[in-house]
Amino acid sequence: FLSNIEGARKAGLDVGVYFYSSAVNTKEAVQEAKWTLKQIQHKGITMPVAFDMEEDSFSRTYKLSMMQKTKITDAFCSIVRQNGYKPLIYGNPTWIYNSLDLSYLTKYSLWIAHYTNQTTFSYQYIMWQYSQSGKLPGITGKVDMDIMLVRAG
Repeated sequence: FLSNIEGARKAGLDVGVYFYSSAVNTKEAVQEAKWTLKQIQHKGITMPVAFDMEEDSFSRTYKLSMMQKTKITDAFCSIVRQNGYKPLIYGNPTWIYNSLDLSYLTKYSLWIAHYTNQTTFSYQYIMWQYSQSGKLPGITGKVDMDIMLVRAG
């Protein structure tokens, strides 16, 4: 974590972070947000703090209702915002449509993961992860490829 942030900053990149949540209630989401903020304090974070709550049938969050997931997302993002960072909600279109009530989360921006040449996602988003099989000099293996459409902040 630290070497990646330091290396990115030395290369002149703006730096943000991504948190993969396993919270099953708002209390846990607040704890996760506070932990994340402690890790990034004084690290030169200038880009968003992204929140991701993907799931499969083995995850703790699998049986949560849409409203529970929405409240957990809001709790994490609210703490991030209160501490001066820009929260960002990450997910693929299917998960977002089926898991979150976006009418409750309008104060937060979206980062979608949709591996296609042209997305049909019907809500406004500021970042788009369009590939998981990119190649970049200096990185071994495949990497996610993203584009920021609107400067967060």
